[in-house]
Amino acid sequence: MISFKSHESTKELVLGGITTLDASAKEFGVVGPFPRYSISREEISTEDGTHINSRFVINVTGTATLKTTDDQDMLNKGQRQSRVQGEALILAQLNRNQWPMRGNGVLEIAPYGGHANIIKYNDARILSIELPEQNETSAGVQYQEYTVQFEAFEDGGVSNNTSNPGDLIQPTYNLSNVEESWEFTRNDQFVGDPYTMKTVTHPDTEQDVEILADNPGYSFTLTHTLNAVGIQGSGAVQGWERARDYIDTRVGTGRPGASPGPGWSSPIPDTPRDEEPLMEIQTNILNLKRPKADPAVDAGVTLERATVAAGFAPGETYANHVRNVTSSVNAGSYGVTDTWIVLPSGVTSLATMDIEVEENSALSSDAISISVAGTITGFNTIPLEGKEVQLANHGVLVPSTDISYDNRLDNATAAYNNLNLYNVATASYTGAGVVRNVEFAKTVSKNEGAGSITFSSTFNDLSVRLSGVIEDSVQISETGGTPVIALIGVLLKATGPVYQEMGTITEQKKSVSYTAKVQRDQRGEWTAKMVFGKRGNKGDTSVDENLQYDSPLDLIEVFAPGQDTDPVNKDLENGPYIQNKTEDWNEDSGDYTLSREWVYSKKEGT
Repeated sequence: MISFKSHESTKELVLGGITTLDASAKEFGVVGPFPRYSISREEISTEDGTHINSRFVINVTGTATLKTTDDQDMLNKGQRQSRVQGEALILAQLNRNQWPMRGNGVLEIAPYGGHANIIKYNDARILSIELPEQNETSAGVQYQEYTVQFEAFEDGGVSNNTSNPGDLIQPTYNLSNVEESWEFTRNDQFVGDPYTMKTVTHPDTEQDVEILADNPGYSFTLTHTLNAVGIQGSGAVQGWERARDYIDTRVGTGRPGASPGPGWSSPIPDTPRDEEPLMEIQTNILNLKRPKADPAVDAGVTLERATVAAGFAPGETYANHVRNVTSSVNAGSYGVTDTWIVLPSGVTSLATMDIEVEENSALSSDAISISVAGTITGFNTIPLEGKEVQLANHGVLVPSTDISYDNRLDNATAAYNNLNLYNVATASYTGAGVVRNVEFAKTVSKNEGAGSITFSSTFNDLSVRLSGVIEDSVQISETGGTPVIALIGVLLKATGPVYQEMGTITEQKKSVSYTAKVQRDQRGEWTAKMVFGKRGNKGDTSVDENLQYDSPLDLIEVFAPGQDTDPVNKDLENGPYIQNKTEDWNEDSGDYTLSREWVYSKKEGT
């Protein structure tokens, strides 16, 4: 007989080969002669011919006769036809709710007499049931023909005939489909430090050219996609779990190139680097390098390729590993998509910058201000190895609570600390002066979630007179030296008073005021430059090599009457004498003011 036992029921479906059914043995189905059967085998392979599994389709075609326990009186009009239709109902309703035979089970085709060589499939399931049109012999009242189609993957039958090939080797994972792909694409953005240059000899022209010292180039996105469809087997393992188990042997949690399991393939086919270089060494990035006077020498936009290109090598950095997992219980599918950012060796961040050069700024009518703003985004260079857990529900992967799971902000911070914004501003300066190594304005913000740092700094070429000063100014005022006129009132003089020249002049005064805005990091030490403190050191050129004065007092005294800088009031008869002096200092805001006022008289005739 041919029998089918579902893994979800203790009942047994019998298809012919018997004359009676044993209800005590929980046999159900139809009686009749031994059915005919056909078996077809289909090999399941990937597109490249890799064998995955074998699929069997078993068609059982038989004739259901009436059971001896059912009334079959031919003289009773329609009774036999009713019984035949009852067998049709039994067959048509197989595998429905009233039959606890859903899912797969064991299909056996056993010869008469209980002999060996039973054809057996451990994971068969019913695909279709067909009740064909009644023929002239049956006429719908004699018997019921049927065809039941099964599908199976696990062949459990063993032949004891001579030349038996031996025990069958069952598929390890029982899959119906596998798809795997690798994609390697170049990103549009440059990575690396675009402001550190070095001179090398070009291998083709043998001329010296400037290239980026840190070997920047393009970044690449590496994507690995693996999808599988599993089959509901004979055990309790579901189809999607079989697919997941297979994928777990194909993917790892570290960088590509590791060997996480059997069958691991190389992430990228070997590519000759001299034919298809993946990364190029560039001389200038995004037109940020200051053009030289002679455009023919350096126009600021030249991109030179070095023949020694950085290809896809183990020394490169694999960052921002992200794993996305999808699964479907009903479809029996499970898929994993891994993505990496591939970077030149040592590169762990990406910087984007905007540079703005503004003339006639608010600082001074002839000052040039250079603003450098940008964002540094760090890459996560910590692999997922040991930093994720796999949940039982569909194998969903979630990050662990380990804070070392993500180091994007650390890498962004390190890159920002190494970034020389003064060099960037200087490279973009087109004026005739000197860009001061002082940040006139500065903002820095960090985004831990994005692993990025946003920054802006402003530099200028404004000249200052003292070190540690952001901006300063000197104001000079002179009064006095006018003739003295006496006004003598005369009684009843209608035309007004009598004017009498006294032969002298008013006292001459000169006031000089110096104001400055002191840098934040210099305010503590700058107190020493004040009048009541120690004198500063004129030799300190760490901020500006063109400093002319030691201290605010030295600067003020240079403008005092009678000095070489005051040729109009150089020859004095008396003085100069300090009449007023003030000094204001706000260490919190960095605002400083020093004022002096002198009185004096010139020699007669000057």
